Amino acid sequence: MHEEHVEIQPKYTHPWKTDVSIGETPVGKGVFAARPFPASAVIGEITGDLFNDPDYGSSYCFSMDEGWVLEPSAPFRFINHCCEPNCEFDWFDTSLDGNGNRAIYVIALRDIAPGEELTIDYNWSSNAAIPCGCKSANCRGWVVSIDELDKLGPRAASFQRGAPAQCNETKEGDNHDTGHGTTHSGR
Repeated sequence: MHEEHVEIQPKYTHPWKTDVSIGETPVGKGVFAARPFPASAVIGEITGDLFNDPDYGSSYCFSMDEGWVLEPSAPFRFINHCCEPNCEFDWFDTSLDGNGNRAIYVIALRDIAPGEELTIDYNWSSNAAIPCGCKSANCRGWVVSIDELDKLGPRAASFQRGAPAQCNETKEGDNHDTGHGTTHSGR
């Protein structure tokens, strides 16, 4: 088996660590705004390690292009799922010559107050879905892409909207039960 590994360093210098903090949530660690962010603001760049190994997986990694998997570094490795997120992440081409260099940023979807937890919609496929514990008003009951919800069949039908969903049990070595999985993806 051939495995490649690349460390992603920030493309631009910015004090991300003073803009966000890591704190405890009902599901483990989470990322919190340390200052206000207006809608559409870039909150931070996701850095970490890239692996091109079909067998690689962890509770925090997410799939990228062409078989690559990103294992994010703190603080954004701890960003939790919510069915009504206040953030999203997006890839941006950072090369002027078009050689494919990309950076991934966390972007505010709406105004965010200091102390507010930053969340994204994991958009997992139905085969990776786990019960959701976000407790948002429009919780889908499952950590799954809204486009994949109907593929859950009887599992989705058994969920009553508005009732808190049971959270997935933590795996050994994992520190929060919503767990970022290998099918984590952005928009």
